[in-house]
Amino acid sequence: VAQTFTQLDAVVPMFERCFGPYRWCRIGYIATKKGSMEHVNNIALAREFMDDPNSAHGRITIPHEFGHAWFGNLVTCRTEADMWFNEGGASFTSEVAREATDGREASIAFYQENLENVIRTAHITDGRYLPLSPMPHSLTYGSTTYDKGALVWHSLRGYLGDSVFYAAMQRLFTD
Repeated sequence: VAQTFTQLDAVVPMFERCFGPYRWCRIGYIATKKGSMEHVNNIALAREFMDDPNSAHGRITIPHEFGHAWFGNLVTCRTEADMWFNEGGASFTSEVAREATDGREASIAFYQENLENVIRTAHITDGRYLPLSPMPHSLTYGSTTYDKGALVWHSLRGYLGDSVFYAAMQRLFTD
């Protein structure tokens, strides 16, 4: 289990460089039989993601739930209709985590895979093409919210460039 979390050695400093300081008193994870969810100081993580340090889902889910320390815990959506902010932002942090652990090229490949998935399947998975907001209640936690939401954050980073984008993110999370 401990080996699974070694990615945080690179991810935590990267997130703090990108999004500002971690503001909670500790980083904690607890195993659950089913499902993962962010909680300040104590992230619930499906046990299956802890058992295999090479698990692709674990490498995505661990930083995603940790990313909620910024996207969700510091700044959150006003209503569930705008959940793309929280979940898309946390999904974007999985891309940033990949950059921290495996380099920029791996991060770009991770983004490209998500982009292709959204273009090919999000409308099928969610039953139709959807805007990010307002999201119908029944699809609050669908592919459009998570995957297309992450693409918005990635696109903003691309348009603004890293220095402006991350300075804006830090300012947002500070204010």
